[in-house]
Amino acid sequence: MSEIFANTLSALRQEQKLSQRVVSKELGVSQAVLSHYENGVREPGLDFVVRAAEYYHVSTDYLLGRTMMREDFAVVPQEFTRLQSENEQEQKGTREFYIAQKKMILHSLGMIFDIANQTNSLHIISNVSMYFNVAIYKMFRLICKLAGVEGNQELFNLPAPVWEDLSSAEMQLCEMRIRASKKDEIPPITGEYLQTKYADQIHSMLATVHVAGRRLRSLLRKNKEI
Repeated sequence: MSEIFANTLSALRQEQKLSQRVVSKELGVSQAVLSHYENGVREPGLDFVVRAAEYYHVSTDYLLGRTMMREDFAVVPQEFTRLQSENEQEQKGTREFYIAQKKMILHSLGMIFDIANQTNSLHIISNVSMYFNVAIYKMFRLICKLAGVEGNQELFNLPAPVWEDLSSAEMQLCEMRIRASKKDEIPPITGEYLQTKYADQIHSMLATVHVAGRRLRSLLRKNKEI
């Protein structure tokens, strides 16, 4: 097993300010064995790798140095069922809610990009890509503005408030260009097609649609009350 595993295992423990004595007891090994694992003297079995990943709430791929993404992004339908429930307010702020939201959005984006790619239309692919590029730019800049670093010219060279109007306008233009695409360029998006081709992502998309739809319906009701 690579040196990366040993370093990551040790770093995760130190990051959480835990002693080898505590962690070794939790993971069912002796302190000496854990020390050997963290120093790369011995290689653990697969069962230990899985236990360690679950204990530190990271993916096994992260532990093994195969990805820099800490979370396991495998789809667990139960997570999205909870997101679609009406007690969302109780879940906000929890680690589980954050991870489920992140999985939901990343899987949904991957699904959209894959469908766009299947059209073999550079027009559709480029506009889908630009739409999300600008959306990410816009959200990242808003967060930087809150952090007081929006003036960083290395990151942002468009003055405020021009960037807000331009980014919103470009996103609307991307939508208009996509709407103008030929229908025969889009694959048949039926329920059966989605379930078959996107078995690993469909739960994320359904949860995304449900959560967003619930929010929009709430806004509609509030607007009618005004």
